[in-house]
Amino acid sequence: MYATLTDEVLIQAFLETRKPHFFDELYRRYFNRVLRMCQPVAATTFEAEDMAQEVFLKVLARLDSFGGRAQFATWLRVITRNYCSDQLRNATKAEQRFNEYAAFQLKEEGISGYDDYMQQEEQARYLDRALVYLTPKEQQLLYTRYHLQLPVEQIALQEKCKLSTIKMRLSRARMRLRTAYMQAANRDKPAVRRAGQSYMLVNYRRLNDSLAAMVN
Repeated sequence: MYATLTDEVLIQAFLETRKPHFFDELYRRYFNRVLRMCQPVAATTFEAEDMAQEVFLKVLARLDSFGGRAQFATWLRVITRNYCSDQLRNATKAEQRFNEYAAFQLKEEGISGYDDYMQQEEQARYLDRALVYLTPKEQQLLYTRYHLQLPVEQIALQEKCKLSTIKMRLSRARMRLRTAYMQAANRDKPAVRRAGQSYMLVNYRRLNDSLAAMVN
């Protein structure tokens, strides 16, 4: 019934009647588009969906200000982009505040390992940046071998492949991680996360000492 109506007609009808059916049609048309814009910023699919919901709440609150000077799709894209940028800035500030607080607490408590702690934090950041250049399978393989410390033989049984194949995959993953780690350390700036490669970042934000030592 509403599918044939233009965006502008739907907006005008909603503003005049406040009937949710008109806004629901806009939501149906554009939710996936907004979701795709949120996914590179979000850590998980669920978080991206929550962010997309928040965008539409903002749209609903601001719909009165839509004057029709631009297409609704363009207006929506601007709101989504600004929201995602705000989320990135807030996340960065929150991490900075946490790191500053942790460093302050260590100093206040007179912990002798303060310098070591800060060095470990720096290494962890470089690992986070390096891991995005590995495939999800490579991330999982490294985590299974070096964090869970499963024997290579057991991994081969789980993967139903030859022992030599697992060893070759591990060697290739270690080499790729080491190269990406050194590049991250040299650049000293965040790498761009590619879609579909956030498995390790989402679930395991910190590798254990054995994996950190592996790239040094």
